[in-house]
Amino acid sequence: MSVRTPWPAIFLALLAAAVVGAATLPVLAQPPAAQAEVDESVWVQRLEAGRQRVEVARARVEQSDAAYGKGRQRNQRGERRSEAVSAREEAARELEAAEAAWPKLLEEARRAGVSPGALRPFESP
Repeated sequence: MSVRTPWPAIFLALLAAAVVGAATLPVLAQPPAAQAEVDESVWVQRLEAGRQRVEVARARVEQSDAAYGKGRQRNQRGERRSEAVSAREEAARELEAAEAAWPKLLEEARRAGVSPGALRPFESP
């Protein structure tokens, strides 16, 4: 002879399990405070690297412009002049790419939840 469990008992057991499970889910889904700080510090490092990329590209453009100007003063021709022109163009492309990537990186950090106080020093590269 088999023992049959009444349906109301099964329903109540499932309902209790669902309520207990639902009550613990939001607690488990929230990141711990230490994890949020680590993520923010990682974003600050990424933003610092992005800002340095822009600064290095600007310095490289200035150096290549100065080298090109000196070459023109010395009336350089041929291979030296073409090297100076290509270096100048490459530096300009690098600066353009770095400046285009900067706002995207800043927006990505905002969407990731980095606090406005941490983003304030990076508002303008």
